[in-house]
Amino acid sequence: MNSKQLMSVVSISLIILVSILGVALYLYRIPKQAPQFPKEKTLEIENVNFNDTLFRGENLTMIVTLNVSVYNATLVGVKLEASKNERISHQYIFLNQSYSPGYYKLQFDFLPGFWQTTSDMFFALSDGAYKLHNLNYTFSVDNQTFEKTMILDQIIHVEKYSAVNMFSSSTWILHNASGSISSAMHGKVTVVTNNSFNYGLLETQVNAASSYLFNINASSGFNGTLFINKRTYKINNSEISLNLADLSSMINVTLVFNSSQSELTFYFMLLNRKKVILVTVMNDHWEDTFPPVSEILKIVNIYFEKWFNMTFKVALTIETDYSGSTSLPDFFDFAKSKVGSMLNLPQNTWWHIQGRSRNNMGADILLINTNKTMSNYGMVIGTVNGGFNIAANAGGSLKASGVRLTNAWTDNLFQHEISHIFGAPDRRTGVDPPSVMTKSETIEELLSDLANGTLWLELNNWIPEDLLTIASNIIFYEQYVD
Repeated sequence: MNSKQLMSVVSISLIILVSILGVALYLYRIPKQAPQFPKEKTLEIENVNFNDTLFRGENLTMIVTLNVSVYNATLVGVKLEASKNERISHQYIFLNQSYSPGYYKLQFDFLPGFWQTTSDMFFALSDGAYKLHNLNYTFSVDNQTFEKTMILDQIIHVEKYSAVNMFSSSTWILHNASGSISSAMHGKVTVVTNNSFNYGLLETQVNAASSYLFNINASSGFNGTLFINKRTYKINNSEISLNLADLSSMINVTLVFNSSQSELTFYFMLLNRKKVILVTVMNDHWEDTFPPVSEILKIVNIYFEKWFNMTFKVALTIETDYSGSTSLPDFFDFAKSKVGSMLNLPQNTWWHIQGRSRNNMGADILLINTNKTMSNYGMVIGTVNGGFNIAANAGGSLKASGVRLTNAWTDNLFQHEISHIFGAPDRRTGVDPPSVMTKSETIEELLSDLANGTLWLELNNWIPEDLLTIASNIIFYEQYVD
C-alpha cells in the first residue's frame, strides 16, 4: 500500500470515527425519560377505621384513607368479605367515583345483611361475633381495570340496645306545703316533710313507649293512689307493677300518698329498650311502580317507634320475577323457596314461623312485594296465636274489584300487614272503630270509607286492644324461638 492509499484509508477511518463520536454525542445529549409510574399503583386504600362494636340494626360504617398518585383514577366499587361461623359472604358497594391525585377520606356504609351472589351464604349482623376478612376494591386508570385487597382480619360484635330507665331525667313536682324534694335523680325521688304523718302529691311526665313494665316501690310502707294518664291504681303496699301496653306513649304520672315516715324515697322504673327488626325484602318489580321499601318503612317506623320503641331496618333486598298465579298463598310458597335457595338458608327455605328463627341467619321478617294485582292487597299467614314472619304486599286487589294501590297508600298497607305479624287481626268497617286494621270488605264499603275519611289505607292508628296484642307479641322477636 503506497502512501496515497494509506492516507485515503486513514481519512476514511477518521471520518467514520468522527461520525461515530458525533452520533454518540447526540445520543448522550438526548434527555433521559424517567421510568413510567405503574398504573396499578395509582390508587391505594391506606387505612380503614370502624367500630368493633355495633348495636343491632346499625350499618357497619368504615372510614378509609384513599391515596391517588400521578394519574386520575376511578374507584369503581368496594366489596367487604365477612363471615358468621362457617358462613362466608360479601357485600358490594358500587361507587364509580373519579379522583385526581391526592389524599381523600371516604365513608362506606354497609347494611346489616351480607349477600352478593348465589354462592354466598347469607347472614345478617344480628347478634354475637362476626369476622371481617378483606376489603377488596376495584379501580380503573386510562380504561385499564385493577383489583386490590386490604386484609382486615378483625372481629366485630353486635349487641342489643341497652335498657334505659325513662324516669332518669324526669322533673318532679311536689304539691305539699310542709314538704320538699331533697333529691330526684335516675328515677329515685326522696321526699322530706315536717310532720309525722305525711301527705304528698308527686307529679311528672315521661316520654316512653307503652309496651314496657312500669314499677314503683318505696323505702317504707305507704298507701295512696297512682294516676297514669286517665287511669287510677290503688296502692296498698310498697310496690306496684303495671303493663302499660295499652296506654299512651306520653305518660302523665301523679302519685298521691301518705306515710308515717318523715322521709320517704320512691323508686320509679320504666325500662325501655330500643328494638330493631331486621327485614329481608324480596321485590317482584315493586319499585318499578311504587316507592322503595326502605322509604315506606321510614313512615311505618314513625308509628311503631312511638308506641313500641320498635323500628324496621332493611338488611337486604333481592329482586325476582314472579310469573305464577294471582293467589297470594302461591306467592308465599314461591317466595319461601326462592329466598331460601338464593340465600343458601338451611333446607333452601325461609323458615316461616311465629317469631325469630335461627335458620333465617339473623333476619327477622321477610317482606315480599309485587306490583301486580293479586287476590288481596296483602296477606300474613299464621294461627290463632299470631302471625308468622312473612308479609305480602301487592299493587292491587281482585277482592276490591281490581282497585290499584296508590303511592300514598303504601305505608298504610305495610303497617297493616306488619301488624298482622304481631298478632293484630283484621277488623271490619261498621263493626269496629276506624283504624289501620279496620278493612272495608266490599267496593261499596271502600268507596264509603274513602268518602268519609275512614279508609284503612289512609289511617295509621290502632285501637287499644290491638296495641296490647302487638305489644304482647314483640317478645317473639326479642329472642330466638327455635
